[in-house]
Amino acid sequence: MTEDDGIQTKPAEVNETAVKSLLSSFTIFKFKGCSGTGLAFNMSLFPFVGILIASVTFVIGLVLVLISKNIMDLTPFGAVVILATPLVIFGFRTTNGLMKVSDRFSPEKTEGIGAAGLMVPVLFTLITYGIYLFSGVDAMFMFVPALEIAVTLCVLTAVYFSSKSRDERFTSGSDSSKMITALIISVISAVAFSGLAMIIEDALDLQTMAIIVCMLVAAIGIGVLMAKISDRRFDGLDEYVFFSIFDVSRPILAIIFMLLLTLVE
Repeated sequence: MTEDDGIQTKPAEVNETAVKSLLSSFTIFKFKGCSGTGLAFNMSLFPFVGILIASVTFVIGLVLVLISKNIMDLTPFGAVVILATPLVIFGFRTTNGLMKVSDRFSPEKTEGIGAAGLMVPVLFTLITYGIYLFSGVDAMFMFVPALEIAVTLCVLTAVYFSSKSRDERFTSGSDSSKMITALIISVISAVAFSGLAMIIEDALDLQTMAIIVCMLVAAIGIGVLMAKISDRRFDGLDEYVFFSIFDVSRPILAIIFMLLLTLVE
């Protein structure tokens, strides 16, 4: 990623304009008066990227639930749409990051992207699709928005615990107070999205809410692991590793959620 990608090294103020600028920098959404440039990675604001994705998936999930209950089951189609939503919102930069990182593991170095760079993203996508397909429309509506927030928290944790950041844009991620703020925002928003979905579905359950919190805790653990792997294997966090963590952590966290849900039922 370069300065042309819209993430630069000037500090941002914590206000509405800063949030809009952050979203303009990291997503395909461009807000009026925000060019998406002149902004550093901001730990305390970055959860709003996850909240944006969660909001979109929440609305899509609600539409799919209404159609499935009144017209026809849209689970196979819905799984594709829900899966594609974060990929599209990021402009497929997460996919590109996973391709680049996967290619580094290939024993045979080739020009461009090799077999590992092509197949690993496909495998992770198929695993995620299978989980969504198995879950059904109602479950996707209730847990995927929280999942996307957990994925964002995982990335934030990786940035915070990485001790060899190769990109100065992520050095601000070592601020403990900002990490705590990000954690609080993530927990509140994840619980709020899942709670609202459960109320709409008339299925509010404290056990499931506890599992949502456990998924967030798991996201922190996975983030720490990702940070250690990036430091040892890639000599520090760079933009490709940063974006790849989104697509790697998503199916892992989804599997953890489904396993915990199965254990308590």
